[in-house]
Amino acid sequence: MRAARGNGATLGIHAVAVVCAFSGIAWADDEMSATELLERVAEYRDKLIHGTARFVVTSNKMEALPGLEQHARDVTIVFDENDIVAVVKKAPGVVHRSLRLGDAFYCDANPALPGFIESASGSKSPEGRYLLRPTLVGMRLGLFENLYRHESAHDVLRKGLDRSDLTAIQDSLDGEQTWKVEVPMALAGQKFSVWISEMYGDSIVRMEVEPPKENLGRHELLEATGYERHGEYWFPSSIRYRLWQSGRLTIDETTEVTSISFDKPSKGAIGLAAMDLPVGREFVDRRNDNAPSTWNGTELIADEPTGELETGNGTSLPLVINIVVLLAIAALLAKKYLSRASG
Repeated sequence: MRAARGNGATLGIHAVAVVCAFSGIAWADDEMSATELLERVAEYRDKLIHGTARFVVTSNKMEALPGLEQHARDVTIVFDENDIVAVVKKAPGVVHRSLRLGDAFYCDANPALPGFIESASGSKSPEGRYLLRPTLVGMRLGLFENLYRHESAHDVLRKGLDRSDLTAIQDSLDGEQTWKVEVPMALAGQKFSVWISEMYGDSIVRMEVEPPKENLGRHELLEATGYERHGEYWFPSSIRYRLWQSGRLTIDETTEVTSISFDKPSKGAIGLAAMDLPVGREFVDRRNDNAPSTWNGTELIADEPTGELETGNGTSLPLVINIVVLLAIAALLAKKYLSRASG
């Protein structure tokens, strides 16, 4: 599969050569394998296996829902491969805390209810939506909270990677040279396109799903801008996702990258202490018949059983009471029997 130069390129061949030499980009004879290009994108992002990030995610007022006010979430994530802790401030005093540590998933989402613990591998709780590695930020069409559904960049690009008939063309986007890959979709006339910049380490700068006809059906657009280098990796400063349905804007969400580092977190940076839980917060363990525990500021302490009181010799008080009641009933019945026998 080879790709020819498309009509979108605005520079002549000599000018392109100058730009490439200056920026370090290496385009071979204006041809590129689309599958190879997507593979490089996935490999680059899947290297981001640990770090610390803070995002401000804002859902803007939308014309289709004029009564909706701007809504922002402040998201802090620390991740080391599959161990992740996320603290999300949704509004003043409203905090969503979640942690995946090994095969355990901890969640503190509703102050009116106890937090809970369950198996991470078997968890289907929607509360896990913030447990994502920044690997996927700016790589998938959809809301920020839906990124956790994919575990790797390869999963996001799978539709393109599985095709052998794709075309990659050079295209100028906001004055910068990019590669554009188009992937036909199942719906007739619908088209998925992704723009990739080699200048930013094989990074996606734009993704779009276009409907068969303008103002008809679903139109999605993601734009990743303001790429900056963090250590050896490039990462966008802002990601904007928009969704139009039948020509009406129904979703407009912007994710601003406040800070990000891809250094390995220090020991203890991912754990219950990092969830910033209030002392006295109660949890139930769904893996163990909802066994209760309480956060003491350092660890979760299993609650003492409250359904039974112990006597001095280790016998439970309810058991003693039941025995006394049964003996009293037996004595009453015996008295009645003796009374009838003597009569």
